[in-house]
Amino acid sequence: MSTVLLTSYLVQAAGALFAATLFGFFSRAYQRSFLTHWARSWAAVCVMLVGGALGAYISAGHPATSLERIVISATSSVAAYLAVAWLLIGSHELAYPESASRLRSRRWIVYVAAVTVGLATAMLFLNDPGAHGVRFFVRVGVRSTVMGLAFFAAALAIVRASRDAEASRSLGRAITGFAFTLYGGTMVHLAWGVFSRSPSVGTQMYTILAGFTAFVLVFSIGLGVVIWLLEEEHAIARETSAKVAQLAFHDPLTQLPTRKLLLDHLSMALPKARRDKAQVAIYFIDLDRFKNINDSLGHSFGDKLLLAVSARVKNALREADTVARMGGDEFVVLTPDIKGVDDTVHVAQKIRDAMREPVQIEGRELFVTASMGIAIYPNDGDTAEELLKNADTAMYRAKAQGSDAFQMYTPEMNAHAVEQLALESALRRAVDAKEFELHFQPIVLTADTQIVSLEAMLRWRHPVLGLVRPEQFIRLAESSGLIVSIGEWTIRTACRRLGEWRALGYPELRVAVNISSRQLKQADFVDRVRVILAEEAMPANALEFEITEMNATQSAPEIVERLRKLREMGVRISIDDFGTGFSSVSLLRHFPVDALKIDTSFVRDLMLDPNDAAVAAAVVALARAMGLQVVAEGVENPGQLEFLRLHGCEMWQGYLCCPPVVEAEVRTVLGRRSGGAKRLSTPVDVEAVKH
Repeated sequence: MSTVLLTSYLVQAAGALFAATLFGFFSRAYQRSFLTHWARSWAAVCVMLVGGALGAYISAGHPATSLERIVISATSSVAAYLAVAWLLIGSHELAYPESASRLRSRRWIVYVAAVTVGLATAMLFLNDPGAHGVRFFVRVGVRSTVMGLAFFAAALAIVRASRDAEASRSLGRAITGFAFTLYGGTMVHLAWGVFSRSPSVGTQMYTILAGFTAFVLVFSIGLGVVIWLLEEEHAIARETSAKVAQLAFHDPLTQLPTRKLLLDHLSMALPKARRDKAQVAIYFIDLDRFKNINDSLGHSFGDKLLLAVSARVKNALREADTVARMGGDEFVVLTPDIKGVDDTVHVAQKIRDAMREPVQIEGRELFVTASMGIAIYPNDGDTAEELLKNADTAMYRAKAQGSDAFQMYTPEMNAHAVEQLALESALRRAVDAKEFELHFQPIVLTADTQIVSLEAMLRWRHPVLGLVRPEQFIRLAESSGLIVSIGEWTIRTACRRLGEWRALGYPELRVAVNISSRQLKQADFVDRVRVILAEEAMPANALEFEITEMNATQSAPEIVERLRKLREMGVRISIDDFGTGFSSVSLLRHFPVDALKIDTSFVRDLMLDPNDAAVAAAVVALARAMGLQVVAEGVENPGQLEFLRLHGCEMWQGYLCCPPVVEAEVRTVLGRRSGGAKRLSTPVDVEAVKH
């Protein structure tokens, strides 16, 4: 036995064991199945080389045909072909990951074929004892050729898997592929030496060089895989970091910059504008009635609309301008180098014109408008946050003026915003502090001047501001959602006071309460009303709800259904401010309504303006034709009352009877007649009660 040959085998086996251990560790750490197969392949190569070392060790005392030599030879041969099988399967999974599952289900065929070939090559020519006979050519020459080609295939798999630009620049892949190629070359060279009966193959120098080269190449393969995996890990970390940055600085739907990136752009634009003595404009854009689109057509449709709008705004601007999405349906445009107010208005008109064009989405044509607020540096602020805040304030002022409008910022807007904020804070405290009170105004029968109902009117007695007018806080209460709790308090209090007055001799008296669409949007509104009526021991027909004509025309089907349920309970429904909206006869036919209230604006001048008189007469005629009652609001003189009586108006309210009065004065207005309500029979009586 040659000590050099034994050492060569053992050194190569140690290298193969190192590769198998390394690949096995990384296959578990990185969950790469091709590394698992390669780990098994190198483990099989280790077994093959140990078998070769054992064969060389016992060759002196055992003939080639001995059982020991045959078992060792068969084991080494099977291990060699299994190594080829695992190497090729791993290479296929690396190069063709999309078909890996198909091969995985049939890999047992490959294993059976490898074992069969390994046993066959070991058992052929058992009686050939020659060191360079046919047995040697088949066992060593053919096996080396097959293994060399398998390593070439592995190198090609690495090349094929490196088709993208990132992978093609990988140092680890290059080292691994090159080392695989050289290792395959050593196998092919060994096969060539066996087939050509080259005398150099069996020399001591060849054995030393082969062992050393194989060890270095295996170590290089292992090192290359380590670098390869670390590079991939770094690439994944870099990609993840890029995605995080993308999500942090860009809106995931529109890919527009977010508020954070916009502030960065603005922070860079302001110093440049300061140096160049230039102006920068900020446009805060909010789509009009976008919530209605989301609610009626769905959020998916709304997302497509946002994409279309963002693309239009972007296309309408210069390349140097920035369009950002602040969230929801809010966008901000940053335009540097603006030359005065005229230039600013021109850009606003371009944005508005671009948005006005009809949008086609899923076969639907939509017309989109937006409210826009504009702030200009340096006039309206010298910091990014201040400019955004002022543009936002201007946008809300534009929205208050109606849809499809833009508004330049003025300092007075901030004062108004601060005032509104303080008012909202005070309004929230007022709910808990019980600063609200109800005033009541009688509703009178035209025929006999009997008071049949009282309209409850909400008032806020602020500890500092005194009595706050409803127009100053009702809209704020609706926008903040406080109207829900305030409205419930109003209904309960009105029912409680009505119960007291009915018990004092006015059993047929009713109370009317104004309700907002925000209250009607509450899913449990009907149940809450039912509970209040039960707790206050009040029949449903004693309660009347007034809803404005504008809210009635814009009511969603579920709101109409709630009103219908209330009416089925016995609660009366009136349309307030009738004539100021856009009601149609078809709406009135299907809307659950008992009465129409003619708006004060038509009653006030009906004796002076023929148009107002015609509207009032038409409303009365329409209501009578549809079987509805009519109530005229704002009656202030006998002439108005006589006109309404002649045209058939059934009820009225106004200063001709009396202004809204506090709870303590209601009994004075009603009178003290037992079992009935106060009748105002003459103009003198009317004036007496009024004063």
